[in-house]
Parts: sequence; C-alpha cells; structure tokens
Amino acid sequence: MNNEKYCIAGSKTSEDWCLLRQRLIENSCEETWKEALNDYFLKRLNLRYLNPIKVLQKHGTFSGEGFFYSCNTLYIN
Repeated sequence: MNNEKYCIAGSKTSEDWCLLRQRLIENSCEETWKEALNDYFLKRLNLRYLNPIKVLQKHGTFSGEGFFYSCNTLYIN
C-alpha cells in the first residue's frame, strides 16, 4: 500500500479516523461521540450521498427507476 492519504470525510483521513476510534475505545465520552458523528458520519453522508442527490434533483435528473440501481451499483463497485 502506498503512503498517500485519502480523505474519507471532508478533509479527515483514515489515519485521523483511526486516532479518533482509539479515543472512542479508551474514553467513550459524549464529546468524542459528537465529534465522530459530526466530523465523520454526517460529513461523509452529506458529501458522498446526500449532496450529490440534491444536485441531481436540482437539475431534474433524479427520475426513473434505474437511479437507485445505478447509485447502488456504483457504491458496490
């Protein structure tokens, strides 16, 4: 594996996630869980799924039964 850093949630990298995950395991406090929810889960959900769907809706291309299948296929591959 190469040493490139890939962003997984906005500017957060998988390395950042590993550090936060360790903090969650060692000291599971509310603030750390809020950070995980906001900075990783919601950020990734919005950037990778919800925002692109909104763009498609805005431009009128969010129609047809094949849309979900196409998105799902892209996600799986």
